[in-house]
Amino acid sequence: MRQDPDVIMIGEMRDLETCRITIQSSLTGHLVLSTLHTNSAAASITRLLDMGVESYLIASTVNGILAQRLVRRLDPATREAFDAPPELIAEH
Repeated sequence: MRQDPDVIMIGEMRDLETCRITIQSSLTGHLVLSTLHTNSAAASITRLLDMGVESYLIASTVNGILAQRLVRRLDPATREAFDAPPELIAEH
């Protein structure tokens, strides 16, 4: 890191080598942002372990995990209004 960046963005961690570079950068004090394709935020830890990253490195370098999901939108031409009964609303 000759240029001493404040933030490093890594496109996606797909293999162990990319994970190692990401972790090494994080251990030198840089803020590293990256993406990882999993089904949930909790599955990110499992994915890193499955790729061969040691658990103590995950514990010392991961500060946060954010997950996002696409929300389906109903077609305005075919959607129908639905009035939920109060007991259904109370359940959820």
